[in-house]
Amino acid sequence: MLTATSLSLLMLACSTAAASALATPPRGVLGPPAHFDGLKVGSQFLSVSRECSITGAAVNFEVVKLASRPACFHIGGLLSAAEYNQIVAAADAAGTDQATTAGGDARNNCGVAWLPLVSDDTATAVSVACEQLFLQPDVLEPSSWTNGGRFENMQVLKYTEGGEFKLHYDANEQEHRMLTVLLYLNGVGETWFPLALRDPADAASVENQNPPRVAALAAARQLLPRRDGLTVAPKIGDAVAFYNLLDGGAGQVDRLSLHAGLPAPGVKSVAALWYHVDLKQGEMGRRGSAVLHMRLRARHGSRVRYFRAVVRGANLNDRPEAF
Repeated sequence: MLTATSLSLLMLACSTAAASALATPPRGVLGPPAHFDGLKVGSQFLSVSRECSITGAAVNFEVVKLASRPACFHIGGLLSAAEYNQIVAAADAAGTDQATTAGGDARNNCGVAWLPLVSDDTATAVSVACEQLFLQPDVLEPSSWTNGGRFENMQVLKYTEGGEFKLHYDANEQEHRMLTVLLYLNGVGETWFPLALRDPADAASVENQNPPRVAALAAARQLLPRRDGLTVAPKIGDAVAFYNLLDGGAGQVDRLSLHAGLPAPGVKSVAALWYHVDLKQGEMGRRGSAVLHMRLRARHGSRVRYFRAVVRGANLNDRPEAF
C-alpha cells in the first residue's frame, strides 16, 4: 500500500520542476476549472446537464472527485445510450487496426479505430462538453505561453478477453496531453492508478515534487490493483477524466498520473479523448492548434449547464449559471 512513509521514500528521488526551454504556464491553469473548487474527494458530487448530440434530450450526469493528485474525476452517465451506441457503430464502420503504442508500452489483444472530430458529430459534441467541463479558458486560446490547444481525434479501443494496457503515461515531454477523458462504451473493465493520492493533505505534502519515471514505475510494480492507489470500474456511458501534467511545470509529466487498463474479463470497448496544449518554445511557437478548437466551438453551440454541488443528497450550494 502507498502509505505516507512509502510516499516519502518515493519522493526522496524527486526535485522541483526541472528547467525547460518551454514557456511555463501560470500556476493552476493546467488543472480543473474553478467550478470544481471545494469539491471534496468522494464526499460530494456535481449535478450537471447537457444535450444529447443525437436526440437533443437532456443528459443529466454527476461528477465525483476521485483523487487529489492527479486530479481525477468520475463522470457518471456522461453519454446517452444513443451516443455510446453511435460511437461503437462508427468505430466498427471505420474498421479497426491492431493497436500499437509509441515507446513500447505493453498493450495486447486490442484493436483501434479513429473518429475524426471534424466529421463525426457525436465525437465532436462530446469533446466540446468535456472542454466546457474540464478545461480553463487560459488553455484554449493563444497567449504569452501557449499557442492554444486542441482535442485529438477520438480513439476507440476494443479489447478482447484478457486484453490489457499495462502501466503507462498518456503524455510525455514532447506530447503535452494535459487532459485525458476515458469513455466507457460497454461497462466492461477497470482502470488502475497505482500512485494516485486521494487525501489532499498527501498531495499538498509533495506539491512540485515529481519522481523520475523509472522510480515511479518501480514503485508501482510493488503495488496491487484494488488494494493500492485508485481502481475505477465505471458503468456503461460513464467516463473518467484526469490531468497529466505537473502544475507549475513547463510541460513536465506528473509521474503520479501513471495508470493501467487492467485485463478485461470480456470484450471491453472504451474511447479516449486527449486535449493537447501547445506550449510555446522560444520566440516562435507552432501555429494552427487553436484553429481546430475554434472551428469545433462554432460548429457545436450547445452548452453544458452546472446546477449545484450536493453532499450525498443535501444541497451544498445553488449556482444555476451556465459555464
